[in-house]
Amino acid sequence: MIRTCLISIFTLLAMAGTSNAKTWTINFGVGGSLTYSPSTLSVNVGDVIVWSGDFGAHPLQSTSVPSGAATFQQLSVSATTFSYTVTVAGSYSYQCNRHVTSGMTGTFTAASG
Repeated sequence: MIRTCLISIFTLLAMAGTSNAKTWTINFGVGGSLTYSPSTLSVNVGDVIVWSGDFGAHPLQSTSVPSGAATFQQLSVSATTFSYTVTVAGSYSYQCNRHVTSGMTGTFTAASG
């Protein structure tokens, strides 16, 4: 009985910690633009970043993530969205592999919430 109550309490606490998570959308390649919009974000751990655009023309890849965070990339030519759940606080950088020399880069900073 006590064990069941403790498990329920821990489950509720875990759910409460993620209930304020937000989804952020980053658009790119709109009208031929070689930028991410927005190109910088401030988010919290638990938030979800969604990139929306043509990955066939603009392959996405992380270039720097905090220690312990997963790297990310979307190279599929048929994909139009890609999502990444932030699990570690810190600074993240990413780029379009094809247009990095044109300045198609972005960053987001995650706080521990």
